Amino acid sequence: MKRYLEMAGGRRSALPADNNRVMMISPELVLYFGLIGETTPRSLGSLTIYLSFCEPFRFRTECGCWEDRHAAVVAPYLEHQIIAHDRVGMLLIEPETIDMAHVQRAGEVDGSADLAVVVDSLMNFMHRRSDALHEQDEQSIAEIRDTALGGQLQRRHLDPRIGAIVAMIRDQPWERFSAESCALVCGLSVSRFLHLFKSELGVAFRRFVAWKRARCALEYVKHRASLTDIALELGYPDSSHFSHSIRKTYGFSPRTMFFASRHLSLCMASIVGEPERTAANSHAACDEHARVCA
Repeated sequence: MKRYLEMAGGRRSALPADNNRVMMISPELVLYFGLIGETTPRSLGSLTIYLSFCEPFRFRTECGCWEDRHAAVVAPYLEHQIIAHDRVGMLLIEPETIDMAHVQRAGEVDGSADLAVVVDSLMNFMHRRSDALHEQDEQSIAEIRDTALGGQLQRRHLDPRIGAIVAMIRDQPWERFSAESCALVCGLSVSRFLHLFKSELGVAFRRFVAWKRARCALEYVKHRASLTDIALELGYPDSSHFSHSIRKTYGFSPRTMFFASRHLSLCMASIVGEPERTAANSHAACDEHARVCA
């Protein structure tokens, strides 16, 4: 298996200051610099890239053996664990924005030449901007997005009906979307909608919705509201369901994740790399979904 540190020419980023823990979130990707520690098995719905700042981290996929790694790339929804007592960089790319079939045709996801260029760019980015991350501007997200989504990784072209549903779920992950209501919006039977959704995205409808809701929880890590209030605001029926979903997704309990984020700098970017017509379709789908559910 190829090592991305070797692909990137063996360069390593400078270690950021102790208090320079940053997470930048856009609809397309999440960029994180900081500590992770030790996770239980986690299953992120994104294409995930881990990079070490200095010391290697311990990594394994489901039922695999532990390895010492300087870099790892994980396919969406693949269960894995990581132990990193030093700082790492993490890049989460939403799979509906890139052609995963193209990435996998290039070889193993953890050995794709296209991804090697993205990793190289991320390494260079960490080196150049590690002292300026506190500025919290959208330029940081845009720079990584342009590398990952601007040519190195091919864009995914979804069926317009499924694309509108994806955008609707992305924009309102706290809503309780059902396959029945989304099928009506698309003008399809439930069985045909579920089949088409999985065919287009490679994941079942319910699992996709669960990921988008759990992903949205990252936007709340600095909130001082109770976990119960946050759970209800995110659309979970109660704090127990919220806790189970977050632990399964991130490998941490919500309490641990929120407590560890109290010194985190959080930047919310509004960049969405979609054609305007897709955004318009999203609004139309939202209106139709509201009408159907009324």
